[in-house]
Amino acid sequence: MAYYAALTIPAGTTQAEPATAFLDLAYGTIEQVIVLFPPGHAGLTRIQMYYNESQAFPRNPGEFYIGDDTVLNIPTRYPIHEAPWRLELVGWAPDAALDHNVHVEIALIEEALLTGVYPGEILLPEGM
Repeated sequence: MAYYAALTIPAGTTQAEPATAFLDLAYGTIEQVIVLFPPGHAGLTRIQMYYNESQAFPRNPGEFYIGDDTVLNIPTRYPIHEAPWRLELVGWAPDAALDHNVHVEIALIEEALLTGVYPGEILLPEGM
């Protein structure tokens, strides 16, 4: 399944008070992350992604993605097995004079499709 979100980072946004957006996913494993920095960012915008309050991308804590007219294609095997099943996109651009958008696409394999195992219990009416 493919999931998409855009994060708008207003001009002058600091790391102390970053712009955020949530990307709701499903129970499964992230197979690929694509990050697009359109032309005009001039290397001024930065983005990180968090899963349940831990930095998920980039994997090295404290680091961030940065770019200008750049597409980052990141193959991975990152499990999303604990609710809530979503990524938090966090971005900042303290030296930018304009607002910027960063686009994120996630390719995720849903575990239910592979194993038939669903998160949580499925409750059926009595007698079924």
